[in-house]
Amino acid sequence: MSVVAVVTKLAEVERVVRFSLQLALAYDSSLTVLCWDYSPAIGSPGAENVASVQTTGSATTDELEARVRQVAGIAADNTVDQGAASRLQNFDVKPLVHSDLTTATLENIRQHEPEFLVMAGEDLADPRKWMHRTNPLFRQSPCTTVAVYPGAHEPRAESRLLVLANDSSHDAAMTAMAVRLATHGETRTTIARIEEGGEEAIEVGRRELRQLMRAANAKRHDHVRRRVLLLDDRESLTREFQDNDFVLVAAPAPEGPFQVLQGVVGPSVAIVKRAPPLRWGRRPHDVRWRPRLSPADYADLVHTLRHGSKLNADFLVMLGLAAAIASWGLLQDSAAVVIGSMLLAPLMTPMIAIGLALAQGNPTFGRKSMASVLVGFVVALCISLLIGLLTPGLEITLQVLARGAPNLIDLCIALGSGAAAAYALARPSLVGAVAGVAIATALVPPLCSMGISITYHDFANAQGAGLMFITNLVAIILGAAATFRTLGVVPLKTTHGQRRWVIRVVGVLAVSVIILAFPLQSALRHSLELGKPQPRTFPLAKGVEDALAAYIARNPQIELIASGRPSSPDDPADVIIVLASPEPMPAKYGDSVAAIVRQYMGDESLIVKVHCLLEAWEVETPPDPASAPGETPPDASPASD
Repeated sequence: MSVVAVVTKLAEVERVVRFSLQLALAYDSSLTVLCWDYSPAIGSPGAENVASVQTTGSATTDELEARVRQVAGIAADNTVDQGAASRLQNFDVKPLVHSDLTTATLENIRQHEPEFLVMAGEDLADPRKWMHRTNPLFRQSPCTTVAVYPGAHEPRAESRLLVLANDSSHDAAMTAMAVRLATHGETRTTIARIEEGGEEAIEVGRRELRQLMRAANAKRHDHVRRRVLLLDDRESLTREFQDNDFVLVAAPAPEGPFQVLQGVVGPSVAIVKRAPPLRWGRRPHDVRWRPRLSPADYADLVHTLRHGSKLNADFLVMLGLAAAIASWGLLQDSAAVVIGSMLLAPLMTPMIAIGLALAQGNPTFGRKSMASVLVGFVVALCISLLIGLLTPGLEITLQVLARGAPNLIDLCIALGSGAAAAYALARPSLVGAVAGVAIATALVPPLCSMGISITYHDFANAQGAGLMFITNLVAIILGAAATFRTLGVVPLKTTHGQRRWVIRVVGVLAVSVIILAFPLQSALRHSLELGKPQPRTFPLAKGVEDALAAYIARNPQIELIASGRPSSPDDPADVIIVLASPEPMPAKYGDSVAAIVRQYMGDESLIVKVHCLLEAWEVETPPDPASAPGETPPDASPASD
């Protein structure tokens, strides 16, 4: 680990070198200060006079180096811990002669891969010139970058640091750095938030600060305190700012606090950007722009999945109850009961755990989780078979049949659900979304549909339900593994056996997806050819129906067969009425019915079609009392031998 500082002018050396030295001492790392000297590009006019060409107001590299060493020596002598300087692994000052500061510094960073880059800020008073908007080096730097703006405070032996959290994605990195400065650099640090409102806003801010400390994996320390500041209390804000030497703000810098800072004379200000650059144009193999798990979130994730996927009494009891409830809900054709069983079933947790094991390269954890899945499969299937045998004579319901016709869309749903479940479990603030994922991807209902279909001898539906479960299993594991790798869950060191296990399992899952895609695609095409069942008409409002019934009841010979709004957008009619009559009706009767519909629907422009069916019913004749049951009717001829 190392710290790199860049200076271009003598006026920058004081603030940049002091902060860089504190950072290097806090992390027990090396410090390299790059002194930039402008040099025209090769081939340009004056390129042969490299040493003599200087930018306006800049100093030579020799002057910068001398000033850097002077400031570093004074800062080291003034530290509270006199032995701190001995922890500095290496201190070096190098010239950086190049025509472009950004290009030269980025080349140095890529070569040495430092953890931090410290540079001078441009103009704090002008928001248009803030570093995250204008400075290409600040934006493109691939490491944690700090832009330091000057302040009026004289250096003190014990530095005082104020961290302003502003709900930025860079807050956690900034807080972790500040806590490290406090615990190892003897820097008194205040982690603060600025909230709008009264007492309720203070409580909200406290909770946000606790969450921020957790995300930064920061522990309590005597030199670290947390405080919530109210934006309306300008006096407290000003006093808090003036009481500190440095104010750290995460990029992008919020304008509200800076409006207060601009009127405060004293503290230096530093804008902090975490490791990834502020753009998306990275090399394909560089994944540092992706969201990462904090150590605390990672520990909670592993703990949750390890305990949730254990094959113990809790797992079997909850799975058995979920399977029983799902089976009864399927037989009763109750969607609500089936959904409830999805929320109870713990079968998704070991599947997500297998995805984590693949990301970690942990075959032991993966095999234990797979054992839980297989035992859960057997338990759910046996319970559904038993319930199917105990309820003979019932018909297979639509809920059972719905699980027996999976298609390619179900595979896509399972992939997305596995990714969503993994992401939600990795983020504490999104754990509530796991319930929705459990509903989106049903695991126990297909197993129960399979068992019920077997007991009712519908083997085709049982085969389809089994195919749906296998589809969900494979897709959830792959989606979870890909999500965990995206979140940065990778093994630090793996053996050949671990890598071979991961490759083998991922290969089997990938081949399974390809094999499953063929029947699922065929089922999707077949369902598209058949079309989705939908009603031909939608019902009219109750007031319209009552008015129609009252008008038609005046003529007992006329009967209302059907009424409604066409479901097809291609139908030119807005309302269709079907009547039945033993005799042809005059056209004016249909016009009267249409007028009633338009009146009660409040739209005279409606197109109402009225159809009349003639002789639409069968006239029943009373039986002949002379004919006894079982006797041949008089006009019927007896059958001849």
